[in-house]
Amino acid sequence: MGGYCIRIGAGKVNKNRLARFSRHIRAERGERCERCGREGSVELHHFWEKHIYPMLACEPDNVALLCPVCHERATRVQRNFPDFGGEFYSGFPVEKQKRIAEFRERAQKILEETCPIGGPPATEMNT
Repeated sequence: MGGYCIRIGAGKVNKNRLARFSRHIRAERGERCERCGREGSVELHHFWEKHIYPMLACEPDNVALLCPVCHERATRVQRNFPDFGGEFYSGFPVEKQKRIAEFRERAQKILEETCPIGGPPATEMNT
């Protein structure tokens, strides 16, 4: 009775679904950077990277609309501090910081349920 584990990144994000999701987020939040407040061109940034965690790609609290400058910084921070720590995240408004922290807890639970402790190594895929 072994557990199971999916390979993180094994799935792919449906590009059409992601495009619809992106349009929805932009319509809901507007064309303003959620970190610095700049208006204009914004890009969708995934806190939990969509190519590694495709099951979280279309979760509204997993994304922020960022201007190109903040998006580049966010990506750099993400690669160096994947625990969401550091000064960069403290630059978000308090409400967004709270949503990021709450989502992080929910995402951990999703990932724990997807790949329970004691299951096979992440390189195996059992059904």
